[in-house]
Amino acid sequence: MRKTLFISLSLIICVFAYAKTFMQVGLVKGNTVTYDVAEVSEVTFFEDTDSVLEGSNISGFINDKAFVDLGLASGTMWATCNVGSDSLKKKGNFYSWGETIEKDVYTITNYKFYGKKNSVGIALYTKYVTSSKGGVLDDKKTLDPANDVASVEWGVSWCIPTESQWKELIENCTWTYTSNYNESGAKGYIGKSNQNGNTIFFPITGTTEELSINSNLYYWSSSLNTDDYLTAMMMVYTDKMELVSGNRYAGRCVRPVVAPAQSYSVPTSGKVNNHDYVDLGLSSGLKWATCNLGAICIEEDGDFYMWGESSTHKYDYSIDNYSLNSWVNGSVYKYKTALTGDILSSSYDAASKLWGEEWRMPTKEDFAELYKECIWTWTTINGKSGYKIESMNNNNWIFLPAAGKREGTSLNHNGLSGYYWSSNVYINDVNSFIGGYNLKIYSDYKETSYSYGNIGCSIRPVTE
Repeated sequence: MRKTLFISLSLIICVFAYAKTFMQVGLVKGNTVTYDVAEVSEVTFFEDTDSVLEGSNISGFINDKAFVDLGLASGTMWATCNVGSDSLKKKGNFYSWGETIEKDVYTITNYKFYGKKNSVGIALYTKYVTSSKGGVLDDKKTLDPANDVASVEWGVSWCIPTESQWKELIENCTWTYTSNYNESGAKGYIGKSNQNGNTIFFPITGTTEELSINSNLYYWSSSLNTDDYLTAMMMVYTDKMELVSGNRYAGRCVRPVVAPAQSYSVPTSGKVNNHDYVDLGLSSGLKWATCNLGAICIEEDGDFYMWGESSTHKYDYSIDNYSLNSWVNGSVYKYKTALTGDILSSSYDAASKLWGEEWRMPTKEDFAELYKECIWTWTTINGKSGYKIESMNNNNWIFLPAAGKREGTSLNHNGLSGYYWSSNVYINDVNSFIGGYNLKIYSDYKETSYSYGNIGCSIRPVTE
């Protein structure tokens, strides 16, 4: 009977740097994992005598989710069950590509990134568009973590597999159909690794599209079909395992993989309403969120918001599509009802509405404090340009990515500059409403200025 020790004893060492203690664990495969000892509450060594779960090999757990090592050259570890399932024999939940909640019906018009149709009836999308004729061009070809249901539901250690990861799995396993997996009655396909003999099971899932439900095997990848922005790549089994494209709005199942390790991890100090913050030791005591509103990783752009609005993924960020530009009772601009003094009230503050009233948008004075008490360095983190903002008080830091801005139906300056809303209203010299103050970042300078309220800017929440 095989016994597997989940944490190798081959190497556990402590490394001292910057007055912190780190624990480094050497794994059998030769790589190492480093932990800040201050973040480790318990280390447990245990053996699993069978190394199987419901008849499937398991090699370990991350966030209480089991994975199997199939000996793949990339080192990719595959989950043993689908998102939304507590058993490898069940299909789990259906999701549209890039969405993180289930729906009753899956149609193009209720798809999160659907904008509208053009004059000839072609759908225009608001994100993951590689053609200027397809909607808001951003040239994104892989799901952001905030749009990856595996990362959202299981934690950022997990993600939906890419097209290349699916291809590697298909080519390195021998596949067998079963109509009664381990006497459970589950139908599906067993993949046996050609490298180490471990196995993985994929139950028949079907797919939901419009009002129909089809049978067979359908699993999303995180990769857009670069030849057609309306579709994304998925693994299917008809007469063989293969990768094909399918409509993004359709509901399909997800089998996560262990995400590649990120080269940076921001030093989080705590959570409020399940959102991480960093204590920069600022004089005001203000804490800054680790990532943008609508993001779950520090380098993600997040969503773009008109000033005083909390809705996202608009197709058109124009003045005619801006709610605060309207009149109330034909006499008062609506923006005035959104203010408490010269600050957005909590009901119009996107951070408060989406993350809870313990969070808010920063003021221009909050940005000024960051200027004064932090060192700003333009850099690249996890492939994204932006400012690393390091406290002069305690050396903790945050990262503001250069997410660009949304204007009309365009995404402009992504990767080159960033625009971050404050909650302060901007009224011009002739007492006309313009929009809000914001922080503008460029590689060679930064400033607090203003933008028209209908411009789509980023938001970095703060908490007291």
